[in-house]
Amino acid sequence: MAVILSYNGAFAVTRQNGDMKDNYDGFYIFDTRFLKGVKLKLDKDCILIGSSQDGPRRAYSHFSIGDDVVLLRKREIKNNWAYREELQFYNTSRRKMNLRVEYIFKVPIEDIFEVRKFGGQRIRRRIKSSIGEGGEYSYTGKDKIKRNLRIKTNMRIEKGLAFAEITLEPLEKEVLYLEFIPQISKEGLKIFLTKRPLVLPNVVSTNLTWLDRVFERAIEDLTALTAYTNYGMVPFAGIPYYACPFGRDSIITSWFLLPYYPQYAEGTLKFFAKI
Repeated sequence: MAVILSYNGAFAVTRQNGDMKDNYDGFYIFDTRFLKGVKLKLDKDCILIGSSQDGPRRAYSHFSIGDDVVLLRKREIKNNWAYREELQFYNTSRRKMNLRVEYIFKVPIEDIFEVRKFGGQRIRRRIKSSIGEGGEYSYTGKDKIKRNLRIKTNMRIEKGLAFAEITLEPLEKEVLYLEFIPQISKEGLKIFLTKRPLVLPNVVSTNLTWLDRVFERAIEDLTALTAYTNYGMVPFAGIPYYACPFGRDSIITSWFLLPYYPQYAEGTLKFFAKI
């Protein structure tokens, strides 16, 4: 089962355990997949015991490692479009535990048409990479737009692999993290995303709790589809396959939202007037 996170033009598709193993899984912005093939490996047996989601931006997976350690795998899309994974290990026993943690990943920086195998063509591209305390990958396409992915982590990192060896004292907690920060150059672009927080107030209230929850869930879904551009708020479409403005869909959505959120109509009209 897929878990979908989405925020302001960026979205991630993972499995319930947090891995990105299916063909279309990955971390995307607009029409570019920056990250895929994510797999978490431990040197001890690890069993998924549950998963949950907190709104459109955060998801959690809970694991049991043997009889002694609990792992919480937290995934989040941040305000700066970064995809962050946090691995929280809890030693619930009275004895010391040693763990080796490996986080495997690929940085393809590939177009959505390649991901979807449109035309059956693959582009052979040269992605520049530099590995130090973190990692950085960059690619400039024929459109002259530079796409960059920077990695921040407290793990040791090699090309396509982050790893750590941790020792958990009795009843101790250890936190590892990775943050994948994408950047797309704005030079020559008339339209781009902005880092404004998307907060939609619930403007509808009833005397029925279950009905209020329906409206609250609708706001979560609307937030997941909203992009805040330099011309205002625009409802996008296509997620989880891509994030793209559709003239018809965006205009119809903005029309229905006009009594509640008129800023969508303003942003949508300005946005499409500039395309």
